[in-house]
Amino acid sequence: SGSIGKSFLNKFSDEFNIFIFNKKNLKKKIFKFNLINIDLTKNLNNDFTKKLPDNLIVIYLVGNLKNRSLENTLIASINDNITSLTNFLFSFKDKIIRLIFFSSISVYGIPTYLPIDENHKINPFTDYGIQKACCETILQSYCKQFKIPLTIIRLTQVYGIKSAYSSLPHVLVTNFKKGFNTSIKTDLNIQRDYIHIDDLVNFIKYVLKSKKNGIFNFGFGKGIKILKLFKLTNNQNNKKPLQTSSKKFPNSFSQYFDISKELLTYGYQPTIN
Repeated sequence: SGSIGKSFLNKFSDEFNIFIFNKKNLKKKIFKFNLINIDLTKNLNNDFTKKLPDNLIVIYLVGNLKNRSLENTLIASINDNITSLTNFLFSFKDKIIRLIFFSSISVYGIPTYLPIDENHKINPFTDYGIQKACCETILQSYCKQFKIPLTIIRLTQVYGIKSAYSSLPHVLVTNFKKGFNTSIKTDLNIQRDYIHIDDLVNFIKYVLKSKKNGIFNFGFGKGIKILKLFKLTNNQNNKKPLQTSSKKFPNSFSQYFDISKELLTYGYQPTIN
């Protein structure tokens, strides 16, 4: 029921027999799918397993992106990201013939070289990145044990979806439309990799249609400077010139992907720049 899942359903729900696991009540009439309301953070019983056919291909999009290290928030995110995955694996392992898990660029932490390829070391420093890295380790161990083919997609920042509206690049457009200034404390020359939701859902279909598994980076495959995002928004909205500071931000870092492995394996080239 998240932004990525809904976007995929909007485009491809007629092409697949889809089962949705969700702890919220959704308006089932919106999509053609089988809705199973369960809370994966809790121990599951066999009744849920019996509702599903065998030979399931799973797109695992469960996630909690919060990075606030408050006790209750941290426990909730660990439950959503790690406990849910473990419960799911143990409950449905006999039904799964393939698992596609969406991880994050944040597992790499601060890059030691650019662009980031899949051989780059894992060194997360945010709560979300650490939890995603833990999930990858759990999956690689258990899927090997249960003989489940596994694909891990390390995803960069997605835009074009509601959940991204409070972050770059959306926040720039929103603020300019409202006549607000936008301040950001970072080196404006750092580069980030953004992928549009339409490219992502199209890519998911490519992965589903292929039988090839492994770990893959997926983003646009090029970095764009934060400064350029500001300039593009300024020019588009005819606002006053940017005001920049000479203050140094030594903790700022660029982060963008090498997607050549994905291109060689699945052949999907993102189109929305």
